[in-house]
Amino acid sequence: MGRTSTTLRNCGIPACTRQLPFVLSLFFFFLLFCKPMFSILKRPSGGVRGRLVKDLRTYSFLPGVDQPTFLQEVNPDQITKGDVVTIDYAHRHGLMHMAAVILLSDVSGDVLLLKRQPHLATCPNSWGVIGEHSIVDEEALKNAKRRILEELGQSALDAVASFHKLANYPIYMDREFGDKGAVDKQLLYMWEARVEKPKEEIVLELDEEVADHRWISLDKYLDWIDRDLNKPVGAPRDFCCDVVAKIRQFEAARLKAYRQSETKR
Repeated sequence: MGRTSTTLRNCGIPACTRQLPFVLSLFFFFLLFCKPMFSILKRPSGGVRGRLVKDLRTYSFLPGVDQPTFLQEVNPDQITKGDVVTIDYAHRHGLMHMAAVILLSDVSGDVLLLKRQPHLATCPNSWGVIGEHSIVDEEALKNAKRRILEELGQSALDAVASFHKLANYPIYMDREFGDKGAVDKQLLYMWEARVEKPKEEIVLELDEEVADHRWISLDKYLDWIDRDLNKPVGAPRDFCCDVVAKIRQFEAARLKAYRQSETKR
């Protein structure tokens, strides 16, 4: 009991007051440095280099502007900014947001396709190209560059000699997915990222969501998509579903048209 009384006496008001600055400094140190570190550790990475996209800027059409048809180009002057929400909230409520898709090509014109891991919730085991939602108010080209970095690594991004828009404006797409009626409603910018060297010399550091990859000529890619779209109802799809396959077909056709226009210049 004597030890307890001595401890209490040693922590009288004057003594504790002298310790207050030290205690406060420890508290603010935790807020500034330790808490953000714990948040990073707890955040699901989504890939080898991690994903930065957690929140999205939503958009809506201005009064008097009709909702576009599937794969129609949308002039950004016809939309207005909305709230910033989580990706999950945007999908659950069908809120429109920005995204980008990138077809990486080598000097021969072959394009890179990526296969998603079987454990992923969205489009498992399906083939596609590079794509990602935009960070809040992220410029379209920065989104494309960031996604190449995240999915393929710095060497692949450094190898890109030029980016080419495949449409003047983003295209409108929406699709339902999952078993809870989620809707992915996007304004999708389309890019070709051109590497002026053979695919064998392009170093790829593949994201952990990628199960496999392959290079394919544009014509063979379009033929593959066409075969996938003509499969019987209920048959397993290589490109996730009809809606996604039609988006892939549209992007590849735009790239083919862009290349044809280059030869005429």
